[in-house]
Amino acid sequence: MASSWDISTDPRRVLLLAFVTDIPGSKQKRFHTLGNDFSQFQLKRSIRDEPSLSGYDHPHIPGDFDSETALKRWFIYDFNVKGPLTKEQTLAVPHEVFIASRQGEEWIFVPRNEWVKKAKHLSSSYTWGGRAEQRDLAELNKASN
Repeated sequence: MASSWDISTDPRRVLLLAFVTDIPGSKQKRFHTLGNDFSQFQLKRSIRDEPSLSGYDHPHIPGDFDSETALKRWFIYDFNVKGPLTKEQTLAVPHEVFIASRQGEEWIFVPRNEWVKKAKHLSSSYTWGGRAEQRDLAELNKASN
């Protein structure tokens, strides 16, 4: 069944389960690298991680994301953030869940639609678009008026 929302512009929350050591590059940039690689794959664009009036993408950074040990972690991304949402509104945003694994130099993103309900519960405590970033966006909106 085709979805009725536009993946390139409509808000959505994506949860990626990955081994932190599978993410190439700098340990401190793993959350950005994984989010950007997924965004390139799914949205056909780079991640936009700076608050902007035209929208932005926000990573919720898991603990131990920079570990040297092959730990599995949930990386949560809010795509196409254009303003604050309540918890109820965030739960209504489409959620997607993928297992992310490396096959050589390429990512394989395996959808896990059966995990969406649990993922919504798992991620419901995270503020849509990030608390500090929403404050930055409010300041941008205020300055533009």
